[in-house]
Amino acid sequence: MRAHTRRAVAFIAGKLISEERTHAVRDQSSGRLYQFNGFLNGQRVDVRDSEMGCCITGTGVARRYQLMHGHNNQAIRLEIDGERFTGYDYDSLNGFSGRVSGRAITLFDNEHQRYFDFLI
Repeated sequence: MRAHTRRAVAFIAGKLISEERTHAVRDQSSGRLYQFNGFLNGQRVDVRDSEMGCCITGTGVARRYQLMHGHNNQAIRLEIDGERFTGYDYDSLNGFSGRVSGRAITLFDNEHQRYFDFLI
């Protein structure tokens, strides 16, 4: 999974699960803060990644979301179950999983076989 896709998934999952009122995610591996603007709720996601200059949009039913990343023009499937999330990135053809605990997000990227940490 590309870094910009990973941080978008972390931001969206983190916001949907924690309901934090923030417009940014910090990638702990780089120490950088990335801004996102837009709207998301249980039925719709429409956010803009300011760094990449693109939108991530989609719809959700019963905590299952079908998203489209505007930079890659590829789909992302995201499913939320309590504080955990799983999904599939059609750009890398790999799955991912993670957990949100307060403002902390841990995402396991199957392509890279490692964990990535974020804060919202």
